[in-house]
Amino acid sequence: MYNGRKAIEEYDVASGTDNEEESTLEWILTEEGNWIEDYQGTPSWYTLNLSAMYRLSDSFTAQMAIENILDQHYKTFASGLSAPGRNFIVTLRARL
Repeated sequence: MYNGRKAIEEYDVASGTDNEEESTLEWILTEEGNWIEDYQGTPSWYTLNLSAMYRLSDSFTAQMAIENILDQHYKTFASGLSAPGRNFIVTLRARL
């Protein structure tokens, strides 16, 4: 999985397509001593995943997967929700 960076200048806030308040926020101290919000946009991210499958017989297969191996913290674009951390998935399938 991968998400490209989107700078705050590229956000379309007026149409409601993008929500700058869900982007990365930094606080900047001005020369006057005031703190102001500085929305940064959406950073790029990637996850490393691994999966393997083993055929147990003509009717059964087993599958194992690890998603987000590096346990990256990220949010899909402007969702406001953190994506899952490291996941372990085990699947057993039967064909009848």
